[in-house]
Parts: sequence; structure tokens; C-alpha cells
Amino acid sequence: EPMGFPADGFSPPYSVAVTFGVLLWVMLGLFLFRSVLLRFFSDGWTAVLLVLVVLGTNFLHLAALDGTLLTHPFLFTLYAGLLLATIRWHEKPTWQAAIALGATAGWITLVRPNEGVCVLLPLLWANSDGLAAKWRLVRAHVLHAVLAAIAFVVMAAPQLLYWKSVTGQWLFYSYINPGEGFDFATPYTWDYLFSFRKGWFLYTPMAMIMVGGLLVVWQHARNLFLPIAAFFALNLCITSSWTCWWYAGGSFSARSMMPMYALLALPLGFLMNRLSSSIWRKPVIAILGFLVALNLFQTWQWSANIISKDRMTTAYYAAIFGKTAAAPASPATAPAPAPSAPVAANPTGWTCGAKTTCGQMSGCEEAKFYLTRCGVKSLDRDGDGVPCASLCNR
Repeated sequence: EPMGFPADGFSPPYSVAVTFGVLLWVMLGLFLFRSVLLRFFSDGWTAVLLVLVVLGTNFLHLAALDGTLLTHPFLFTLYAGLLLATIRWHEKPTWQAAIALGATAGWITLVRPNEGVCVLLPLLWANSDGLAAKWRLVRAHVLHAVLAAIAFVVMAAPQLLYWKSVTGQWLFYSYINPGEGFDFATPYTWDYLFSFRKGWFLYTPMAMIMVGGLLVVWQHARNLFLPIAAFFALNLCITSSWTCWWYAGGSFSARSMMPMYALLALPLGFLMNRLSSSIWRKPVIAILGFLVALNLFQTWQWSANIISKDRMTTAYYAAIFGKTAAAPASPATAPAPAPSAPVAANPTGWTCGAKTTCGQMSGCEEAKFYLTRCGVKSLDRDGDGVPCASLCNR
């Protein structure tokens, strides 16, 4: 045992190395992020935006407290790098910027394949002269586009090669956790944004202001509206279509949105610039200050187990709002219990893993089977132990 610790990947030397490694990646990400912001805002506004993103969102929680084994801090850094490479190529097309752009997009896709939508950013990005001028620029530098595509493939290829060597298939869906998967037909977008269980807008209200800033982007930087809005909409659709949309309670707020802050800070900055010279300046400062304080306090509440990991309810949130201790247990304010529906019979040979959504169920009994026997918790959206209200509450 080197250094007196087991070489198992879990002993203190590994934990310390992983923690400091993530912090180094986060510092690099903030450096790249600052470089992106300085393309659009003054040094002072850039500093303010850095503070709002780090302290006013779940960025702090994932970067410093509970995200050292998750991919999201790494992805934030890669997205900041992708944006910077994209901006640099559009400012002055060079083969170096093209390769950096393609390689970073490929790396992002390698880390999380569903993040492959990141290619929308360089494809739709344009200078102030619009998309038509952008594509004329691409046609004038076709070799750069080829180099970017090659760099993308080289960076994304290791996953494909691994799948091929292990499974014999170039594309393989390796996430086989029973009951979980994408449900694009009936996404959980409303719950993902507003649910007291783990709604992104509810626990990170700064995000609502970021998204609201898209209106100002449309008015004053229309060339940026399409890449930001299209990427945000598609990414939100994908992440909120996961059947376990609260992502198993492993983090504060919606962790899958953290990488997007590198992009959403731009509409936030344009909105702040717009309001800074109006009569709304002082109210906006007060609101942003409150949201930062609220985020820091609720981050502490989550770390102190006052905010439940994945069983929050409206009543319980109201009971612990602003409190430094968990609410006394009572039927009205206790966190939602684990589902307790009666175990369903299995007379027809139903098999776990075959179905994950209410739309796939033939009736209430089959829905109960998948909830109780297979643990498909997404069938019980309100946590009352009864699956698929449209089938079982007739």
C-alpha cells in the first residue's frame, strides 16, 4: 500500500487529487469565461457577471461542494473554451481557431454524448453582419471547416472505438439503469423548471433573469439570439425529457444546467447593461443582491440536509424557507415519502426495463407493476404512491 493507503481509487490521496483537480479545471473555466465576457462587456461588468454566476447559481455548489465526481464543472470549462474559440474564429479566421473549435466540441460530446448539440453554437454563431455573411466567410475558408470536422471526430472517436471493441457496435446505449431513459413524447419541462422537488427556476431564480435577458439580446444583439436561444431550447428539451428529471437528488438545483451558464451569462449581461442606466437600476441591484444571498443560504441549507435531497414538497419548502433547522415532522410539512403503492401482480409476464412512460402502459395494473416492481419512479410524478393519474384515478 503506497503511502499507507489502499490503491483502490477511494482512499484519501485519490479524494484529494480529484478535488484539487476539479478546482483547477474550474479556475481554468473561469479564466476562459472571463475572456468570453470581455468580448462583450467592460472589465467592471465582467467582474459583476462572474460574481452573479458563481455566487448566484448552483455553480458554487457543483464546483466547490458536491460536484467533484460529476462532469458538469468540466463541461462548463469546455463550453467556455468552445465559445472563446468560436468567437476568435469569427473575429479572425485561422486554422488554429478552427481546430480548437472542432476539438472542443468533440471533447464535449465525448464527455456526455447528449451534449453533442453544442455544435449548434459554432454553426449558428454570427457577427453583427448576420448569418449570410458568416456562411460567405465559411465558404471562403472551407479548409478550416474540414479541419474543425476532423478535430471533432478525433476527439469524439475514443468512445465510438471503445463501444465497437466491447460491444461490436459503433453506437451503443450503455445507460441501463432500470426505469430511466428519455421520454421525448411527454417531457417533464414544467416540473424541471418549477417543481418544488428540484425546479431549476425555483432553486436558482437567477436563471429566470438569464433567460429573460434573451429579449434584450433580440433587441440589441440579434446576431447572438439564434445560437443562444436555439441551443438553450434544445438542451432544455433533452435534459427535461429524462424520466428521472430530478437526477436522483445528487445535487442542489438542476445540475445539468451548470455548463450552460457560460452562454446564459451573455443575456444576463445585456439585460444588466440595459437596466443600469434606467430608473430600474437600484431595484435591479437589490433584486440581484437578494438572489445571491438566497442562493448562498439555500446552498448551505442543502449541505446541512435542511433542504431534502429529492423529496421536497411545496409545504415543506414553505416550512423551512429562511430557517436554519429542518421543520418539525408533521403530515403537512414532512418531505414526500417514498412511494408506497401496493405491490402489483404480474399475471401477464411484464418485464422490467421494457417500458418507462405512462403512454406505454396498457392500464393501471401494469403501471403499478412498473412502479413497485421495477422502480420506475417517473410514473409517479406527484410522489403519492399512485402511478399514472390518467390510468389509475379514473
